[in-house]
Formats: sequence, structure tokens, C-alpha cells
Amino acid sequence: MPTEPKKPPGGIYIIECVANGKLYVGSAKIIVDRWKEHRHALARNKHCNINLQRAWIKYGVDAFTFKQ
Repeated sequence: MPTEPKKPPGGIYIIECVANGKLYVGSAKIIVDRWKEHRHALARNKHCNINLQRAWIKYGVDAFTFKQ
């Protein structure tokens, strides 16, 4: 009997701006997909959190870490 593929884990995640020490805390059923959504929105200046978007513009992608 074939086994079903494992789904990526869900849970709590943190996006940290190491340049200013601020954190964005979120949760998702599939964390990997949510991180991709954040990066996509931030890269296009369309993120729903204006403070996170402004920090992304000011400090750039390399100033951010993503942790589970």
C-alpha cells in the first residue's frame, strides 16, 4: 500500500530585520509556502505590513532572516 507524501510542517515563524532588531511573527499551515508569499509581496512593494515593507526597502533582502 503506497504511503501519502509528508506535508511540510506548519507552525509559528519569525522574520527578523537584523539591521534594526525588529521582528514579524506569524503562523501558517505550510510555513515554506508562506515565506515565499512574504518574499514575493515584499519584492513587489505589495506587503500588507507597511512597517515590514519599509524596512525591506530601507535595509534590503540581506538584512532579513527567517526562522521557524
